[in-house]
Amino acid sequence: MDHQQLGVLLDDALDAGRIGPEERADVAVAGLLDGGEVYLVAEVSGTVTAQDVRRARRRAEVLQRATGKPVLAAVAGEVLSDVDLPRFCGQGNTDRFGIR
Repeated sequence: MDHQQLGVLLDDALDAGRIGPEERADVAVAGLLDGGEVYLVAEVSGTVTAQDVRRARRRAEVLQRATGKPVLAAVAGEVLSDVDLPRFCGQGNTDRFGIR
C-alpha cells in the first residue's frame, strides 16, 4: 500500500468516526506476514523509554481500528532505558523484537 492509499484509508476512517483527528496523524507501513496483510507502526527514538513503547502500542491500536487488519507495534533506538522489558514486551519476547 502506498502513502496515498494509506492516506485515503485513514481519511475514510476519520470520516466514519473510527479514529480521531489526532490519531489520523499516527501512520504506519504495510506488508505481508504469513500470507496476510499486516501493518507495522514504529516509534523511533535515540533512547527507547516506556513512553515510546506505550506510544507505539497506541498508534498500532489506532491503525488496527482504522484498517481492521493486524498491526504490529515496534520501537527502535540506539539506547534502551531502564524499561521493564518483560512487562512491556511480554515475558520471553525480547529476542523476537531484536533487543540486545
